[in-house]
Amino acid sequence: MVQMKYLVGVDGSRFSMHAVKEAARLLHSGDAIWLAYVSPLHVSVEYVGPYPGTDGMFLTHDKVSPPTEEDRDRAKSVLAKARDVLLDNLQSGVDSKDIAIDLIMKQGHAKEALEELSIEFNVDTIVVGSRGLGAVKRMVIGSVSDYLVHHAPCHVFIVRDVHVVHDGSDPESGARIIDKKAS
Repeated sequence: MVQMKYLVGVDGSRFSMHAVKEAARLLHSGDAIWLAYVSPLHVSVEYVGPYPGTDGMFLTHDKVSPPTEEDRDRAKSVLAKARDVLLDNLQSGVDSKDIAIDLIMKQGHAKEALEELSIEFNVDTIVVGSRGLGAVKRMVIGSVSDYLVHHAPCHVFIVRDVHVVHDGSDPESGARIIDKKAS
């Protein structure tokens, strides 16, 4: 019987891989985890002509193309890396055979896709990395984590960014920032 269900959004960035590491530390025997890569939408934009009654042009975008071969290859690569990171960071005493691990590729906008997957799989917690966008960038381009906090039907665990410390340590090693102004 599954105890806890987690969904982790991955995109190949160090932020998402750090989220995978943190999710691995949450897992116990009997838990389930979905690692989800969201492929971008490819929308065809077609020029139809001037908008009636104006000199301006009228564009329509009614066709969404399926993921490209490049999208599928990237998803496979990112998901394989995420799975390896997950398995390498399980707590001692937790056997990977006792955890249900599924890899998912979905097409769409990451924030809506992760929300939909959380509903579909009835997850307890969504785990995502934070890119540390400022307020203006968050408002203009949107923040996946901010959207999920306000729309997801479950807990959302936002994993903060990891920075290089003064001594030049590799952020992938898990070194945490000592002085924000130095990075």
